[in-house]
Amino acid sequence: MNFKTFFIIVFIFLVAPKTYSFTLIDKDSKFPSGSIKLEFVNDSCASISLSKLKNYTKKAVNKFWNRVGSSAIALQMGGNRSIDGSAITSFSGLISLAKKNTILVSCLENLSSFTSDGGDNILGVGSIFCASKKICYGALAINGRATSAINSESSSQIIATIAHELGHAIGIGHSSFKHNLMYYSIGSKKQEFLGQDDIDATTFLYPHSKEVQGLMGSCGTIHLQNKMRGVKGQDQMQQQTEDFIFQLILGFLSGFLVFILAKLLKLRRASKV
Repeated sequence: MNFKTFFIIVFIFLVAPKTYSFTLIDKDSKFPSGSIKLEFVNDSCASISLSKLKNYTKKAVNKFWNRVGSSAIALQMGGNRSIDGSAITSFSGLISLAKKNTILVSCLENLSSFTSDGGDNILGVGSIFCASKKICYGALAINGRATSAINSESSSQIIATIAHELGHAIGIGHSSFKHNLMYYSIGSKKQEFLGQDDIDATTFLYPHSKEVQGLMGSCGTIHLQNKMRGVKGQDQMQQQTEDFIFQLILGFLSGFLVFILAKLLKLRRASKV
């Protein structure tokens, strides 16, 4: 390998930005802290009892989201809320019952998403609503109807479904890559771990601290989705570029540094001839 090729490779590693391929519900929809309490609607449904729902949720939390070491995310199991689940027919009605900076977990039978045509094939829905940067509300509902497709899913798939909807409830959108938990369809898919999109999204939304992402920083595109996400739905995409001018300056400086080093090495080699 000659010096020119070597320095081209070095230049690429120095200045190439880190790009993201995950999606977000909305760029401003995230809880003010990664420490988020989960509360439960104190009402069982036809497909899953309250005790099973809590047990599955605990496993979903510990198996998936709370294992992201690069993120400050820490979902905490909370208590029950005395709420009549049969009276909840809309997701907006469900999320309005959530307490400040908590996620309300439920198994519902009469949610309009589940009772509409084809609703039995929707395993669950989840999302987040933020009134400000310091106040957010999250909610998820598992399809509790006796005719729901979730009744034919295994325990591990139900756990993955709950984890998927929790992902929406903390602000993450869908992934287009099947190996990710946040892939748009979780039904009948064996999911034992988080994919890179899942990890990157969680770390982006809830970092331990502001990370220095390479010499040039981060110049990626992040897709945004609409406010309520279920296992199915259409995405509303939009691109966002962060700190472009700063990254451009760093890129030029990095390139200039590589150019100078190449010149110095060339002169050194010439002097030895």
